[in-house]
Amino acid sequence: MTKNIVSLNYDMVEKKLTGDYQREVLRLLKYFTNIKNYVAHGVCEEAKKSIDKFKEKLWLIESLTCEGLMKKPNLFKEMFNNAGIPYIELKELNLTVIIESGLDKHRAIVEEASRKAEKIWGIEKKINEINETLKLLELQLTPFQKTETYIVNGFDDLLVTLDDQFNLLVMLKSSPYIKGVLGRTNTIESRIVLIRETL
Repeated sequence: MTKNIVSLNYDMVEKKLTGDYQREVLRLLKYFTNIKNYVAHGVCEEAKKSIDKFKEKLWLIESLTCEGLMKKPNLFKEMFNNAGIPYIELKELNLTVIIESGLDKHRAIVEEASRKAEKIWGIEKKINEINETLKLLELQLTPFQKTETYIVNGFDDLLVTLDDQFNLLVMLKSSPYIKGVLGRTNTIESRIVLIRETL
């Protein structure tokens, strides 16, 4: 519970907790019941209760370790602000600190921040993909016979790709989560329009 939240991997934590640890505790419970060692059985019962209690907080790890929040840490500040809790620096953020701060009592706010971060990050990834696709576009000029004239190859493919990327940008711009990258999106869109008009 003291490991920094940023370094946790939800899938691994869940697998260890609900798989390995819980299975081992249940196996030991059965074993100690069979040999009538009630002290050890009691210790295992407490371990099982601790695991069950920790499982109730797994949603925190899942929400706070999503890729979007890791890539957009400024949304942590917004989340704390919405919950009415003073901001805690990411380097100090672990499960114990989160529970002590009371953030675990604001599940809807935490999950909404996680969803928002994932949507924003998804849009940014798409815009990066569009930008990379546009960088790879090229027209090839082939000399025409023995003259100083050239034939343009790949013109139709280029127009289709430009149209596809333009349509994708228009779709992304309709998202309510575009605000943070709207300027960059408009720049790319203007470039596409300029290239299309030039061709």
